[in-house]
Amino acid sequence: SDTGARSWLASGGQDTTVRIWDGTSGRCIAVHSGHRGPVMSLGFSSEAKQLLSGSDDGTVKLWPIEEPRPRRPAHSRSGKRRKLAVATT
Repeated sequence: SDTGARSWLASGGQDTTVRIWDGTSGRCIAVHSGHRGPVMSLGFSSEAKQLLSGSDDGTVKLWPIEEPRPRRPAHSRSGKRRKLAVATT
């Protein structure tokens, strides 16, 4: 996602973490934990202020990314999630 002067990338996988990367430097700038299973899907909000992650543990978590740093997710829902869609209104 590109937020003006900043560009973000996100990754998640078998280690159950969600990582936020600086798209320019390639540095990992935040590691979010909270899932108990592999992270299967990720999606940025349209303004790239939040990141949604879905895990094989059945949870969906919403992470703020304006100031990336490890913290608890804003929301969490349960149930198997392998695909995510982000819509704005």
